[in-house]
Amino acid sequence: ARSNAGFMQAMVATLRAQHAYLTQHLGSPTESNHRDLLVGFVATYVLLNTLNRGRDLDTKLYKAVLALKTKVPVVPLYGKAVFVLTDFVYRHMPSVGKPPKDGCVEYLKGMDDGLRDEVATLHVQACAWMVRMESNFSSKVWVTEVLSVRANLLIQGVLLAHHISTTVRTNLGLHMHTPVAIKQSNLRPLYQCAQLLKAIQLTFFRKSALVCEQVPHIQRYLQACVLKVLEPIQSDLETQLGTAQQGGFRQEEAKVDMLTIVRVICDNLRGPNTLQRRQVVSVAWDLTPHKWIRGGDIDEVTLLLRKLDILGRLEQMVGEACDCSFLFWSRGLV
Repeated sequence: ARSNAGFMQAMVATLRAQHAYLTQHLGSPTESNHRDLLVGFVATYVLLNTLNRGRDLDTKLYKAVLALKTKVPVVPLYGKAVFVLTDFVYRHMPSVGKPPKDGCVEYLKGMDDGLRDEVATLHVQACAWMVRMESNFSSKVWVTEVLSVRANLLIQGVLLAHHISTTVRTNLGLHMHTPVAIKQSNLRPLYQCAQLLKAIQLTFFRKSALVCEQVPHIQRYLQACVLKVLEPIQSDLETQLGTAQQGGFRQEEAKVDMLTIVRVICDNLRGPNTLQRRQVVSVAWDLTPHKWIRGGDIDEVTLLLRKLDILGRLEQMVGEACDCSFLFWSRGLV
């Protein structure tokens, strides 16, 4: 791999793109399973430097990776196992020098100080979301505007559950990882997080019949929105390439590649929203030259594909976010 310059350049470019994506979502209201992706991102970066044996270290990317510790110093994995970003990097990259402080204690103290206010805000958001689920998610109206609202409502519930789960799991994980004791005043907010998670899960369960009935229609609506952007591009490229072929002119390879990619995306979006189709669409969209698409359309299609991915894994993501088995491993603390 070290002798393959093209491979190394592609890996670095991919890591930079992943870093930008994670930086955009970590700690924001749109965060869902991005902390799990962070573990894979850091591991891939360390693997790349291991293959390269520390040569030609990208200093900017290295500093950017370590800078993520200010947002996420620790990622709870399972039980008492946690992923400490700086420890992992320096353990597998000893040639970079002496490791700095991981910042876990300082991060935890700041988190403890603001825990009650944050949980109070999450409680209000969860209550408002449950009221909207009761009032807006019914079997009465099927217009496209309502389908869009219900799609956002389902996704908001998933993101809210992940936010609550991240808050309580990170707090308990840091307390188990560091010698800092839990404040007595923070016990109630921590228990309240577990209650909110189960309330969100129960709301999804109570609406499961309507969700199963309407999610396929919501997915078809979102797929139609993506096709509305991409089908004119496909039609325009087919016209240009057809005209060039009829006139005996040489077809541009870039246009042929773009047409192939757009066709793959459109063909898969015209079927059910299965895992295999989503993976094909995701890879094809990553390979799409964005110069052929307007900037606003790029962001819109990326957002719609993200929504389709969440709705396609709705039950799984709700179950993972609302799983409170972490309390079993934390019972010595609480």
